[in-house]
Amino acid sequence: GIRWFKNDLAKHQPEWMVLVPRVLEKVALGVQDKFTNGSAVAKGLVKLFTTTSTLKSKHNNIRKGLVVGEETPTIVDGMLSSLIVKALAPLNFVGDKLVWSKVQAGFGGRQRNINSGG
Repeated sequence: GIRWFKNDLAKHQPEWMVLVPRVLEKVALGVQDKFTNGSAVAKGLVKLFTTTSTLKSKHNNIRKGLVVGEETPTIVDGMLSSLIVKALAPLNFVGDKLVWSKVQAGFGGRQRNINSGG
């Protein structure tokens, strides 16, 4: 059941999971509650690292030539995105160590992929 889910994750440390949306929603709400009930400094760090992670993901896609938005990225877009990803790398490294590693530990520490659908 959902009550033992966290203990099962810690015990089995899955790399791949397939979850119904309600279970994933429950886990996400638990993570969000921890973030919102933290100190002002913790909230600020989470916001900063969420922003930098989102930017890194977006610019990684542009760098790879994937369409983000409505227009196909140009070579110049790809070069600029490469620079942005490199500039964000130190912040993303710190964010991974301070924030996201704790989230991953909540999933057993070895999570690589989560699929959800209903």
